[in-house]
Amino acid sequence: MSEWRQDPLSGRWVIIAARRGRRPDEFADAGHRPADPRACPFCPGHEHMTTPEILADGRPDGSPADGPGWRRRVFPNLYPALEPDAPPPAASPWPVRSGTGHHEVVVSSPDHGATLQTLGAADLAELLAVVRDRVRDLGARPAVHHVLPFFNQGAAAGATLAHPHGQILAGPLVPQLVAEKMQRSAAHQADTGRCLVCALLAGEEADGARVVAADPEAVLLAPWASRFPYEMLAVPRRHAPDPAAATDGELQGLARVLAAGLAGLERAVPAADLNLVVHGAPTAAAAASGRSAFHWHLEVLPRLARLAGFEAGTGFAINAVPPERAAARLRGE
Repeated sequence: MSEWRQDPLSGRWVIIAARRGRRPDEFADAGHRPADPRACPFCPGHEHMTTPEILADGRPDGSPADGPGWRRRVFPNLYPALEPDAPPPAASPWPVRSGTGHHEVVVSSPDHGATLQTLGAADLAELLAVVRDRVRDLGARPAVHHVLPFFNQGAAAGATLAHPHGQILAGPLVPQLVAEKMQRSAAHQADTGRCLVCALLAGEEADGARVVAADPEAVLLAPWASRFPYEMLAVPRRHAPDPAAATDGELQGLARVLAAGLAGLERAVPAADLNLVVHGAPTAAAAASGRSAFHWHLEVLPRLARLAGFEAGTGFAINAVPPERAAARLRGE
């Protein structure tokens, strides 16, 4: 079963989840991207191959659950990293805790060959609405302190199945990167009385060099200190701590700028593998103060360069594509 283990040297927490090693991997042969959907558990008509669904949208009213006709579908991961009923860990000389939490799959489209780059703004908005609804549900549970939605696309991004899908992990610990962003956001608000991300948006729009797309509801940037070539940061203009508070209009605006940036990425680097990660604040149960300073956002992380020893050993990134050049190419210039 799953466990949370803390590294005594760095203080980092790690999920040990042996069941994850049993999941199928369609990308086991390097460079092979399977196209045959007949054995795919995420394709319509194969709903019996997954756990029972939590929700599905797009089916006609009265249609039975766990059948075809859906546009997006959510269900518990068959090979979870975290489990609601994980037992207590065995005694250990080092910090360890039960691997409790929730791990869900979000199938992005019934189309086996779709990608985030090909979905388009309307589908992306509906997908973001499903993510928002799951963040609301999971984030309201007392034992959950953070909810992290993410999408892995392609072998280089860690996907093991080709059908477009994402995952949501909700657990009792706040990810280290989110905690660091939370601390900087709270400190900036205490010093200036202003949201750090709102100030960032104002500065970037005034400069313009790294703005990829802008909308009345959202802005898409190539971040100043991008870690990955063609990395993008999508931010709703209205300040809110997590996507649970997002309106349909805000999600549609985010989808429009994302669709523009992803189309630019497809022109620059066709069929790029990528991660899309949603960063929201810790839940109210975890953050007694400072939560209101956080401004939720999405990161698009194309996986075009390999992680090497320097990056893995230091946490520093080396990016060969300056974000100013990346933004210009993403804009089609």
